[in-house]
Amino acid sequence: MSPAAIRGIAVLLAASLILGLGFAAGYRWLALDFAKYREAQAEALVRVQEEARQAEKKLRDEMAQVDQRNTQELADAHAENDALRSDLSSARRRLRVAARCPDNATDAGAGGVGDAGTPEFAESARQDYMDFRAAYLRQRQQLIYLQEFIRQNLWGQQ
Repeated sequence: MSPAAIRGIAVLLAASLILGLGFAAGYRWLALDFAKYREAQAEALVRVQEEARQAEKKLRDEMAQVDQRNTQELADAHAENDALRSDLSSARRRLRVAARCPDNATDAGAGGVGDAGTPEFAESARQDYMDFRAAYLRQRQQLIYLQEFIRQNLWGQQ
């Protein structure tokens, strides 16, 4: 073979070797860069997950406080209602209604101011009133609780 051909083959082999080493080094650098990128993404994901867990815990704690407060208010309203019911049934208190007494002028006897009694609920109506009042208080507390829940959780207001 001629010295020029040998020189050409040597140059081609050297160029191939240089390109091969460059490709191998570039591939290794790319692989290391991708590994660093993947590690950074994994760390970011762990941070985001921890922040989400902390936010969820904070929300659960806040909702537990709201629930506890509203449950206590509802229990207080029930206790007040039960005390009122007990007072009414034992005649310690009376349930009065703003009403007019029927006119006794149609009676055969002479009417007077003393003929009209104090308007009150009948015994069966008292129980119905107390049941209605208890249901009203319960539903009112539930509505307050739900409104506060929506404000804090859906609208993000405090």
